[in-house]
Amino acid sequence: MPEVIGDKRLKVLLVIEQCNPDIVSVPLVGYQFYRELDKVADITLVTHSRNQAAFSLRKQHKNVVFIHESKFNIRYYKTIVQLALKDGKTTSNGVNWPLYHALGYPIYAEFSQKVYQRFRQDVLNNQYDIVHGITPMMPRYPFKIVEACRTTPFLLGPVNGGIPFPKNFVDKARQEKNYLNFLRVLGRNLIPGYVRTYKQASRILTGSTYTMSLLQKMFNLPQDKIGLFYENGLENYWINPVERKDFQENNRTINLLFVGRLVPYKCADIVVKSVHQLKNSVKNRVKLTIIGSGPEQLHLQHLAQSLGLSPMINLLALFLSQRSFVIIARPIYSVFLQSVSLVGQSY
Repeated sequence: MPEVIGDKRLKVLLVIEQCNPDIVSVPLVGYQFYRELDKVADITLVTHSRNQAAFSLRKQHKNVVFIHESKFNIRYYKTIVQLALKDGKTTSNGVNWPLYHALGYPIYAEFSQKVYQRFRQDVLNNQYDIVHGITPMMPRYPFKIVEACRTTPFLLGPVNGGIPFPKNFVDKARQEKNYLNFLRVLGRNLIPGYVRTYKQASRILTGSTYTMSLLQKMFNLPQDKIGLFYENGLENYWINPVERKDFQENNRTINLLFVGRLVPYKCADIVVKSVHQLKNSVKNRVKLTIIGSGPEQLHLQHLAQSLGLSPMINLLALFLSQRSFVIIARPIYSVFLQSVSLVGQSY
């Protein structure tokens, strides 16, 4: 049933800078939130013009506003991508993400400023029941539009991130350029509007207990202003219910499924190494399917080959088409394997 106030649907200004059904990770998560919210509310989506091509192929989406960046930022974006890729060549990840996010902030700041300029008066005039900011999802970005939310509730999130690597994952932290995370602390103190965004928000949704605790302490937030709202994961139609008795057959193949981006901190390599350490009586029954894409793909292929596991590991490239996912996820899997170094959804 649609969300209603009296006899009308809620009017929501939805700000999702990264919102793209054709790009995995945050852009896809942002799109999935928009797609579901659009079913229950009167949504005006505001997103970056880089997502316009993907939306042009999906005519069912209406009332989408694309924010275009300046010519300077178009050139600047190409420069920071080159720098982040160059510095990431020493790791299997391929991208220095902390450096990319730090240098890329001016691009987001321009987007946020243009959203404010475009919708400030409408929000002040109470044209929307709610203003909701979703991406960026990392809890260190301000939303300037909050300044116009004097009488309109501002909902933020779910935000997630800032989770430190466990002590046993030092090598993964190094691969992810974790030593540059001090830039996050500088950003909290220097970025205009950052504190105001969290102080003025009517409600903040967080994707993990760690992030919720972090924000509560950082901004001294009352309990009723912040809560858990886990990020989305696998679509329901990817999962086939099976009867419990199927798992009790001693000779049955044990089908393992790992879905996620193939980057160091998702730790798909640990899954492969764990299969190698199983007793032969169990290992001979195992079939591992890894569905994903990313810079770790070649490394995982070589790892499986070096451990003699190639015949029992099926490494499938990530298909962006939902229909393709349904096809490759039809077999019954015994165990779904989640990322082991961080708590969160598998994208």
